[in-house]
Amino acid sequence: METMNIGTLLIRHACYRPHHVAVVCGDQRLTFREFNQRVNQLAHALTSLGLTKGDNLAVILPNCLELLDIYWATAKMGIVVVPLSPLLRGPGLITLLRDSDSVLVISNTSMIETLDTLKAELPHIPADHYVLTDATNTPGYRDYDAFTATASDHDPHVTLADHDPYNTIYSSGTTGLPKGIVHTHYIWSMYGTLFAGRIASHQRALSSTRGRSCSTGRLLPSCLPCITGRRTSYILASSQTPSSRRLRASASPT
Repeated sequence: METMNIGTLLIRHACYRPHHVAVVCGDQRLTFREFNQRVNQLAHALTSLGLTKGDNLAVILPNCLELLDIYWATAKMGIVVVPLSPLLRGPGLITLLRDSDSVLVISNTSMIETLDTLKAELPHIPADHYVLTDATNTPGYRDYDAFTATASDHDPHVTLADHDPYNTIYSSGTTGLPKGIVHTHYIWSMYGTLFAGRIASHQRALSSTRGRSCSTGRLLPSCLPCITGRRTSYILASSQTPSSRRLRASASPT
């Protein structure tokens, strides 16, 4: 029986639909082959920092191309992605970064001031394991583009099983401290299959990804290419775009 490893989905699209548009972000268009190569570069860059299967990576980002990179690179590597809201600050953010055992943080310039004040409270995260997606030459942070630019674009080879965790999503904490909810590759495969049928039946789907409370925003990046027999594309706008238009997936018959 084939293992339900969602990291293989992008590889298959890159193989069988290499020239189909995978991502549209502003004026930038990436085919599935190009997007897969970009994801592979991040996967190998993470390996160069010592991250391996089972490690936790915290991401604090709005909608952006790098967010898609992270979702797919971690899926391929068996790294557990921990999406956190850019609205988190102070003790709340410290608590979740500690509880998740995250060993690397990827964010953007909007979080620099917050992260600078928290680093001393997070000794388990190495000083050079903070990455910014939209800044260069920032002391204490790696530049995402430079970090990935020289990495290999070949598919990594990591053995994963159904029960291996893919991500940890935290509850809202309305009745106590937020609780980490671990989702495996198997669970996301099931979510993806069910959601894909819904999208396929309507040809198009629109998702609001506003803050950490919208689980659909985390579902889409992982499951859209599960749409059997259809072609899918990610269409991203900037974080300034109204939330109802930020991330769209369109499906067309093959």
